[in-house]
Amino acid sequence: MRAKHINMMSHTVRHMQTFTAQPKKWGHSVAITIPSNIVRDEGITTKKKITVMVRTEKKPTMKDLFGTLKMKKPVDQLMREIDEGWN
Repeated sequence: MRAKHINMMSHTVRHMQTFTAQPKKWGHSVAITIPSNIVRDEGITTKKKITVMVRTEKKPTMKDLFGTLKMKKPVDQLMREIDEGWN
């Protein structure tokens, strides 16, 4: 009886944990340290490949914020009310 080939990639359960790290200089590169609890929980070893997603923290610019503020009144009504105060 021959063994069936099973594509394990289609059955992979993806799990993600997040942490904040301060990169440190390491030669001409930078390195981060993965907390030991995550290494243990995820079964990370030096022989396993992992995927790292990088997201930096930055203050939003006006361009980032434009259009995100929700008003109780339409903008054109607010502009008319502002104009009325100057007459």
